[in-house]
Amino acid sequence: MKLNEFLSRHAVFTVDELDRFLSVRGSGNPNTRKSLLTYYRNRGRIIPVRRGLYATVPLGGDPATSPVDPHLLAAGRPAKPAQTPQIFSRPSRTAVSRVGPPVSRSQPIVS
Repeated sequence: MKLNEFLSRHAVFTVDELDRFLSVRGSGNPNTRKSLLTYYRNRGRIIPVRRGLYATVPLGGDPATSPVDPHLLAAGRPAKPAQTPQIFSRPSRTAVSRVGPPVSRSQPIVS
């Protein structure tokens, strides 16, 4: 599959997907990827959406008027690891209220 076939099969693609395609074809050089992206961007074949994400313009289409499906953009978004909120990472001293003196484990509990 040549790069035009790759672009015709991928309406939205990431740089990682292009890197995998090029490495299978024997070209894992990052400079090759950069020059190809620059070439096709200047020719109006791809549109940079944001860093690392590109949309393909159909052959003969105008990049200024080519619609980009927002659902495909959401599907082409690189996955980010989930971040746990830091709100509850450390207990606050004011959040803990004590009713009586602290109980040692060596003291028997009397009811």
